[in-house]
Amino acid sequence: MKIYLKALLATALVAVGFFFLFGYWGKITLSEEGDRRLKLIESMEKQGLPDFSSVSTRGEKIQLSQFQGKPVIVNFWASWCGPCVEEFPSMVKLIEEMKGEVQLIAISQDSSEEEMQSFLKAFPKGENPNIHVIWDHDRSLGTMYSADRLPESFVADREHKLARKIIGSIDWATPEALDYMRSLLKP
Repeated sequence: MKIYLKALLATALVAVGFFFLFGYWGKITLSEEGDRRLKLIESMEKQGLPDFSSVSTRGEKIQLSQFQGKPVIVNFWASWCGPCVEEFPSMVKLIEEMKGEVQLIAISQDSSEEEMQSFLKAFPKGENPNIHVIWDHDRSLGTMYSADRLPESFVADREHKLARKIIGSIDWATPEALDYMRSLLKP
């Protein structure tokens, strides 16, 4: 009986040791990730959003810097994301209301291009030249922006400095949202 008690005590001590070690490792890891994200946001506010180049669903080369002088919304979304599906029509409405003064770069995080294209068919009005849809097939743009909580939007001013980061779904077509976007047009 004593041997079982010793084995149980040893197992409990090892388990407690692993518990504290894992907790310490998690604390360090989460702290480092938080610091990295904070530095990225600070950099976006001071130096501007990271520039990137990709190809849109229309086959056009899209580079963030080509829209210099105009506010831009860089939105990360996916067709399987309920809040993204809910939010997208109001983003389209906002871009239509802004009449070319604001650009939307909608970056799909879908696993396949077919899933993304199925979702886009729900918008039969025709393609707006101020909405640029990109399929981030290798998730490199999502990684560059640390966008992993969909939908996630980065609103940039005319110099492409981060004006606001939005995590989650919002109604982009409210009078307040339109006023805010118009305020970004001012020099």
